[in-house]
Amino acid sequence: AFGRISHAYRFSLGASLALAILAAIAVRHAPRWGVRAGYAAVLLGSARIVESLLLAPGEWPIPTSQVTIPSVYSRLTGGAVIELPVTQPVLERSRVLVNQFAHGAPIPFGLNDPFPVFLHANHYTRFLVELERREITYLPAALPLLDLLVAKEDLVARGARWVAVRRDGYDGYQYTRVAGFLDLTAVAVAEEEGVRVYDLTASR
Repeated sequence: AFGRISHAYRFSLGASLALAILAAIAVRHAPRWGVRAGYAAVLLGSARIVESLLLAPGEWPIPTSQVTIPSVYSRLTGGAVIELPVTQPVLERSRVLVNQFAHGAPIPFGLNDPFPVFLHANHYTRFLVELERREITYLPAALPLLDLLVAKEDLVARGARWVAVRRDGYDGYQYTRVAGFLDLTAVAVAEEEGVRVYDLTASR
């Protein structure tokens, strides 16, 4: 879980934990210095709040953003959602986590874990990512369909159902390759607001 926290913030957890431990030790020993433990706890807690709100370099109030989630995500039920593209910078990948608010289904990704081991080990998803990652990768003249279809069934057995492809995440040629492969091996069930959705469980 720690590895899925954004790099910009996770290193502050150690310092915060250390401060909490030092504060607890100070409260425990406060009576030795003639200070009641309750007063010491309130004083240290107040100092920590003041430091976080007024002295920390971060902005206050915390900046927020307006986010619009395509409505098609709210209809993705009954299985996990694999969202493409995968090969994006960290902050752009956060859209996958935001979209999860709409569909509420499991996703295999974390902010710093975009390509989990089981997706990399699966021939179907690895083939998809190779198509979007390499500029010179094209669909072969003959697809290894048996291997790919068996791998797709393995994804379904593990709980995956939907593949959502965001067009704005690709250059034109990348989207054409990825969508072309999915058109051959899955069933497109919706295309709205720049998102094309495929159902891995539907029969062609």
